[in-house]
Amino acid sequence: MKTGLFSILTIFFFQSCAFFQNKPKLDVTPYITGENLEETTSGEIRAALTKIGYMAGGQYEVEVVPITSPLIEKQVEEQARLRGWGDYEKKIILDKRKKDYLSLNSCFEVKFSIVKFKEVSTLDKWKAKIITLKGSQFNLKWRQEDINNRPVQSYFNGLYGKEEKWFNSGIACAQVDLRLEEGFHVEVEPSFVQWPFPNSTTLTWGLLDSSFQSYRGW
Repeated sequence: MKTGLFSILTIFFFQSCAFFQNKPKLDVTPYITGENLEETTSGEIRAALTKIGYMAGGQYEVEVVPITSPLIEKQVEEQARLRGWGDYEKKIILDKRKKDYLSLNSCFEVKFSIVKFKEVSTLDKWKAKIITLKGSQFNLKWRQEDINNRPVQSYFNGLYGKEEKWFNSGIACAQVDLRLEEGFHVEVEPSFVQWPFPNSTTLTWGLLDSSFQSYRGW
């Protein structure tokens, strides 16, 4: 019995400590610069760029997607085919989206799902910032049209019966034109995280300095 318990604890220890180990990272550069993506869909670009973090012992899930030129271009192309847009309409929409999200801006789509803690289910209870390889930090601000988004409530069967879950999303931008292909972090922090969990989570894109390690908990 003791031998079996020791084996289980040993496996758990090594799985937990794996958070601190360097793991191979997908090269996201093409999904930022647009190289060799002719046959790639917007869904595939989004999937490659998406990072997900967990907080508060798994009660909070955060999904972040950088808005890049290839992603916008593919979305507009697909919408143009679906809706029958002409070249003129397509160009107007493409130019507007690039102006809104790329022109002297670095923007991110952010989605949250929250279990139990309704008090952090609105966007004004969350803040985020970009951290560059050189350590420069830029605060992200929610778009004005998103800041008042109301969370969507749902229910699921948890360990102790029926539990509530909230979903929310928005776009956050920093007025800075960064070379995202060089790699970056996004740090996300809610207004409340119960003890003893860390009060923020950091998501990473690109091949970055391995000395930057974020504690994720055991």
